[in-house]
Amino acid sequence: MSSPTDVESVKLLLAEVNTLGRLVIGNDGGESARKKLISAAEKLIIAARTPGENLYLTAAQPFLNGSISAAYSIGCFDCIPSDTNDDMSAGEISLKAGAEKALVVRIMRVLTSSHIFVETGRERYASNHFSRILGTPENRAHFQIQNTIVGPAAGALGAYLETHNLRSPTDHHDSPLQFALKTPYDFWGYLKEDPMRAKMFNQSMRSSAIVGAAGIPPFPFADELKCDSEEEVLIVDVGGGKGQALEFIRNGFPELKGRMIVQDLPEVIKDTNGSSHLLSSIETMAADFFKPQPVLGAKAYFLRRIMHDWGDEACKSILKNLVQSMSVDSKILVNELVLPDENCERRMALNDLVMMSFGGMERTESQWKALLQEVGLDIRNIWRKEGENLSVIEATLRS
Repeated sequence: MSSPTDVESVKLLLAEVNTLGRLVIGNDGGESARKKLISAAEKLIIAARTPGENLYLTAAQPFLNGSISAAYSIGCFDCIPSDTNDDMSAGEISLKAGAEKALVVRIMRVLTSSHIFVETGRERYASNHFSRILGTPENRAHFQIQNTIVGPAAGALGAYLETHNLRSPTDHHDSPLQFALKTPYDFWGYLKEDPMRAKMFNQSMRSSAIVGAAGIPPFPFADELKCDSEEEVLIVDVGGGKGQALEFIRNGFPELKGRMIVQDLPEVIKDTNGSSHLLSSIETMAADFFKPQPVLGAKAYFLRRIMHDWGDEACKSILKNLVQSMSVDSKILVNELVLPDENCERRMALNDLVMMSFGGMERTESQWKALLQEVGLDIRNIWRKEGENLSVIEATLRS
């Protein structure tokens, strides 16, 4: 049997994992200890594998994603009980889903060996915490969008760059997405071409799996935003999809006075109005952030996970439309990743590559500062919260 890649590293990393594990179990070290534990555990796995194992498992990663997608299509996530005390045989899944039994076994073999389901016996399977997360409608939609659109674009990244002078893509109509999917449309146009795909994307935006996007943004809304009456506009969620961000804010700060408005393109707003989840106290409005902002003088214009979709020139256009609508006491709140200049964690770094696949980017603090200054805005503060990747960049008109 081959020896591990690096025996001495295994010894050192085992000690580090044990030390960090005790901190996490004792709740003594916070989010920093948890992230360090994950990093050390991942390094330990790499050190314990042979070079061949590391190479093969990295190259075969697309097949794990393909297996998850196949399991969705077969119905494994729906068939296998979510209660971990119950299990189901491959034969039962086959009968219930109408799928070939041998196919079920082959797909589940990958998913159990990857710890997404639990193998309870020969050709018998049970769910676990991971499979229950992947099985929710929102997370399933998010995975499928990543796997069917972003995944192929990411796979074509190297070939795309070779044909584009090794430069980062900045044109939404000439990005790895068009290169891989052979489409003339940008990401949003590609979604629009297929209503079901667009609906899946809108549903995926409600997923708690998105990088740090769930919950109340780390901004003191009750302290920093004030309206004198309910008729004033407190906050406009620009490009806010189904209004999930405003729901969190409204529920988290019920004392806030003023109107809350979610804006998006007409087809998104139509879908949002047709659903039952949105709070009645949140208004909907069809609007295009590349056109003049129709709401003047709101206390805050909120953009969550909008700017990272676009290159700098497009972002300037979006921001200029907001600047022209601001009053002296208005704010722009940008709820995005703020990448560190060094020691960036993998999840944030990978997200930048996801955005690169269709012409967007994640930005560092210095890049945010330069972008905002170019349209007449200054950063008043960057609000962060331990354990959350998304920050809130608070920008005001330059005095």
